[in-house]
Order: sequence, then structure tokens, then C-alpha cells
Amino acid sequence: MQRQERAAEAKVADILVRLGLSDAAQTDVRSLPYGHRKLVDLGRALLMDIRFLLLDEPIAGLNDAEISRLREILIGLRRELDLGILVVEHNMSFVSELCDRLVVLDLGRLIANGPPAEVLADSRVMSSYLGEALDA
Repeated sequence: MQRQERAAEAKVADILVRLGLSDAAQTDVRSLPYGHRKLVDLGRALLMDIRFLLLDEPIAGLNDAEISRLREILIGLRRELDLGILVVEHNMSFVSELCDRLVVLDLGRLIANGPPAEVLADSRVMSSYLGEALDA
């Protein structure tokens, strides 16, 4: 049992490093700032040896610095762990920098699907999520 415990502790330590939470390892989660608690939630998912991660509005309530940090962490996890990530998010800047492919729905209907630059240039996406084009 001790070998399993050491392996589990090593795995937790690795995840804490990946998420930049090593300094908070002994801190009660309830006393952590909101952005750190969201990273703890991500760490809990990673402990399960997942191959695919579903995130529902992961940047809700985060400030710009926390959003940037989370984006970089997710990009690193995707690359280092070959992790598939599905993100449900309304912040187009966040998803366009994070994702290889965007699927955009409007009232449950597919309106665009493809590479971020292509999808963000779609007039239906602009109208639904980014506001009407200035020249319209």
C-alpha cells in the first residue's frame, strides 16, 4: 500500500506543478482565491487519468490574468498529455486562442464549424456573438 500512496502523492505533486499550485498544496481549498479553486477543480479531473475534458464556461468569474493563465495551462495540458478538450464558452477571444476548431450554435442550431479565423469571420457568428459588422 505504501508504494501506491507514494505514486498517488507523486501524481498529485505533478498536477500541482502543472497548474502552478504547489505553494498552495497544504492550504484548505475553501480559503483559496476563486481562480485557484477553479484550478483545483481542474486538478481533480486530471487525477482521474482522463483523456478528454469537458469545460462549461471555465473562465466565468475570472479576471484577465486568470483567464490568460488558464488558457496557457489548457494549451500545455492538451499538448503534453494529448488531452482532448471540449469547451462551452461565449468568450470568443478565449476559445479562438485555445481551440483548433470552433463549433458555433445559435439557439441550438449549428451556424458555423471550422478553424477559429474562418468561424469568427462568418457573418452569422459576427451577428450572433460579436455584434453586427460595422459596415453593415
